[in-house]
Amino acid sequence: MAKLDQTSITSAALTIIERSEPVELTLSAIARELDVTQPALYYHLDGLDDVLRWVGIAVRSQLLDALTEAIIGVSHSHAVRSVGGAWRTFGQQHPMWYKCTDWHPVEGCAELEDAVAKVLAVLAGALRGFDLTDAERANAALALRSTLHGFVSFELGAGNPSPGGADDSFTHVIELLITGIDALAAGTIAHLSPA
Repeated sequence: MAKLDQTSITSAALTIIERSEPVELTLSAIARELDVTQPALYYHLDGLDDVLRWVGIAVRSQLLDALTEAIIGVSHSHAVRSVGGAWRTFGQQHPMWYKCTDWHPVEGCAELEDAVAKVLAVLAGALRGFDLTDAERANAALALRSTLHGFVSFELGAGNPSPGGADDSFTHVIELLITGIDALAAGTIAHLSPA
């Protein structure tokens, strides 16, 4: 039997999430996965909410690794395309893990806010090739995260039909983002330009 702690409990939860749809993630299912009694879990957590938080942190950590690797050695529009492709690929490879990142609110949870901040920092790093102020880069990174999360969530939920197919739609979304970031850097978006 594996050592019972946050890491083993999170790993068991991720195993359950990835192999079943619809997901039936319960404390009893986790206990069965770990071959322990359910009361034994309560020495390490207060309830399922803890598990959902841990899972959200763990998945974002793995996404962070994929994004960090994607921007090595590339810059400007190539970095945006690379990080965008890595985000989408992560969702496609781990669809149930990806969906579970929405199961626990981020706002108000310091650990999850930190996990999201790290993801945003990598996205901001992907934008360093553009001539942006720090504030512009931060807002562009937020836009990039929102767009990528929205696209992947729609795609995984079969909620994004496209006459040209998902690959074509994704290419257009990324190129529109790049065009917008270039315009922001050039100061040609009037209402976002300095007064």
